[in-house]
Amino acid sequence: TEIVPGGMSFNLKHATWDACAIPSEDSSSVILTGGVWISAPGETTSRNRVTRYNAEGFVEELPSMSYARAYHACGSYHDGDTWVQVVAGGRAHTPGEYLSSTEWLVAGSDHWTTGHPLPRGISSMAFVTTDTSIYLLGDTMLMAI
Repeated sequence: TEIVPGGMSFNLKHATWDACAIPSEDSSSVILTGGVWISAPGETTSRNRVTRYNAEGFVEELPSMSYARAYHACGSYHDGDTWVQVVAGGRAHTPGEYLSSTEWLVAGSDHWTTGHPLPRGISSMAFVTTDTSIYLLGDTMLMAI
């Protein structure tokens, strides 16, 4: 991992790719959700890990998501004074299995809560947040959740 500009870098605690990153509420760290890792030569497995990193590297493990996912969307929003992290869709570790599930983690909670499913399994998308809505963009669709 490299921080640009400046050339600083650190190793991830868990080798992974195709994860999704959520900036922390105060922007001092990033929360890496899910992703893929090599479980055996020629085999990959999706992760349900959630790990916080800052400019120096690993900070802490957060509660694992209910579903392992990669190529998913993630983001956060405020519900009053409460900061909420959200993940949606993505791919499971079974080839061709697209997820329709959504989950959220309230700051300070010890578990992710399953939300309403998306209309269909979808991957490779992004979140955009406004004051009142979260939008999922990608996979040739635009939907508000």
